[in-house]
Amino acid sequence: LTFLAVLNYCGKPGRVPGRAAEGDEEPSFSARGSLFVHLCCLCGAMSTYNFNIELTRHAQVADLRSLQIAFNEILPCVFAHLMLMLTSAVFRMPKTAPFRQLYFTSRLLMIA
Repeated sequence: LTFLAVLNYCGKPGRVPGRAAEGDEEPSFSARGSLFVHLCCLCGAMSTYNFNIELTRHAQVADLRSLQIAFNEILPCVFAHLMLMLTSAVFRMPKTAPFRQLYFTSRLLMIA
């Protein structure tokens, strides 16, 4: 997470991570950022609920297909937690070229 926090200062010359410059505001989430965090939490909770239902079905039926479906149900939870980790490290969308597109694409994939 320490490495990802450096992306908050990309494109700002003379900025050192960990030190606040004079006149800088405290980093905080935007309205879209906080909505995205809530969406990630909802996705993770629903994915965990579906995973538990599929595991119960696997305990009753005991075939490999239901275990595969349970694994597929937990994947959105894993991705939601990865996005929450990224969002907690990077408050604003980065301005530099590859990081901006990767961040935007990951948000787009999370919504889809």
